[in-house]
Amino acid sequence: MGNRVWKDDGRVGTTIAIAVITALVVAGLWFGWARYQSYRPVSNLSQRFSISFPKDARAIVSKEEESFHGDGYRYVKITADPGKANGTILDGREYSSGRLSRESTRMVKETNTTLQLDLGTQLDGLYDQPHREISNENGTLIIIRDADSSEWHFFECLI
Repeated sequence: MGNRVWKDDGRVGTTIAIAVITALVVAGLWFGWARYQSYRPVSNLSQRFSISFPKDARAIVSKEEESFHGDGYRYVKITADPGKANGTILDGREYSSGRLSRESTRMVKETNTTLQLDLGTQLDGLYDQPHREISNENGTLIIIRDADSSEWHFFECLI
């Protein structure tokens, strides 16, 4: 009576293995979804700076580097139909047409260097393009409309 052998033809082991695999798949999907939700540069900019974008606006480049203190730099290149930009942050009527200020130029250069954007000669051409600056408790955002009228560069300095 003391030496009983349980014969289940491996059903318990199979059931446990299926349960563990299912749990891992569900956890992986959940973490992937959560990461996807956090990687929404246009939506994140909109929330941090209380700005609106046209519905067709999408990020074509996004890079960031944040220190453990929370400061750092972000860069997002956004494309959208200029015809749908009226009343949004991409509306060029609100942009300055002069050269970037010395402080803004320094911030753009630091962002380019820190994030290794490799904008190259394109960077020098951006300083004379229409631009706009927004500052709040989250940091400073410099928006530069590219010579290609359907692209905008967003340089963010996090505080």
